[in-house]
Amino acid sequence: MKRICIVLVFLLAFTTACSTSANKEYPSKGVETPAAKIEDMYMPSSPGTLIAQDPTGLAMIDYSNTDQGYICAKRITDSPDVLKLAVSKGKEVYYYDLKKTDYESFPLQMGNGMYQFRILKQKQGDQYAVMHSVDVDVKLADAKLPYLYPSQYIDYTPESKAVKKAFALVKNDKTDLSRIYHIYNYVISHVKYDDQKAKDVADKFVLPIIDETYVTNKGICFDYTALLAAMLRSQQIPTRMITGYTSKEYHSWIEVWVKEKGWINPQVYFKKKIWNRIDPTFAAQGEEYDGEYKNRYVY
Repeated sequence: MKRICIVLVFLLAFTTACSTSANKEYPSKGVETPAAKIEDMYMPSSPGTLIAQDPTGLAMIDYSNTDQGYICAKRITDSPDVLKLAVSKGKEVYYYDLKKTDYESFPLQMGNGMYQFRILKQKQGDQYAVMHSVDVDVKLADAKLPYLYPSQYIDYTPESKAVKKAFALVKNDKTDLSRIYHIYNYVISHVKYDDQKAKDVADKFVLPIIDETYVTNKGICFDYTALLAAMLRSQQIPTRMITGYTSKEYHSWIEVWVKEKGWINPQVYFKKKIWNRIDPTFAAQGEEYDGEYKNRYVY
């Protein structure tokens, strides 16, 4: 009799657990927060309060808003010179191509401390000369700010088609978990992996174009993450794009910071007030990757 009771208790517990799992709703219910407004999007500016310019007049850096987590830089002329911007803190360095005569923004993703901003000009091959440099002690108003603004790698405006779609997707949502749920599901269900592009860019670097990915519904991992990051940032949800290594390949994914914990789907769970990883590329392909991720660059 005792054995029968034990079996019955086990079966009851198992049935209840299965029922609870089957009836779990996604996303988890969260704390209601005000909806973002398109006019309140975080957008970079270059007021010219603090400027660094190389003496030959090739390029310019506006570092007026370092407390907001970014600087702006641009070419001054359309000369054929190959120019780069180097952003460094200690031994960590990020290099960016300077190709536009309009300002682009670049994140200060290495936290508080002494940064050096350098304008570099190509001499030959991989050799560059430092045309100008400036050292700046950066004190961020909030550590998450670099991941709320557009940047050269995650470039969008309030007029971007993807941004307008993000606002349409979340118009009835009351929580950030719900907003992430709808935007994430949209991206992984609409964007298909572009095998041909993967082959075409195998030996060269190509910046993602947010609206191109949105309109064509195809891209590589870099495009998935840039699109998802742009749409989430437009909703004032801190999102950072990572490039690095998995056990399979060099890859890109995102990390999202939320104030609360909860499920987005059976595979994605967010812990509160830390960075939580999402991999839209593998998810879009129906691949359940559970291997290692190793961060290399953060944008």
